[in-house]
Amino acid sequence: MKYLLKLWVRMGEDLKITEELPKYIDLSIENKMHHYTGYFFNEYGTYKSRNGKLEEAEGYFKIALENFRSDGDRFEEAKAYNNMGSFMVKDLEVLM
Repeated sequence: MKYLLKLWVRMGEDLKITEELPKYIDLSIENKMHHYTGYFFNEYGTYKSRNGKLEEAEGYFKIALENFRSDGDRFEEAKAYNNMGSFMVKDLEVLM
């Protein structure tokens, strides 16, 4: 599922993301699968930032970070930080 989601985000499959992703997020939360919850929120944040919804994206990235910390996955945590940083830099460039 992780790689299918990544494909949807990269291909801009909006309907699949908005309809299917919340179901996967709920399942991962119910089953206390922090790694998957973090991954899904991280990809949702990427999707939101690509669509210009930076405040929503930041919220999703923060939730992803919390879940990766709970899981002890420093590599994925770094990816979420990187995603947050990349859209903040873009936002800063617009201001300059």
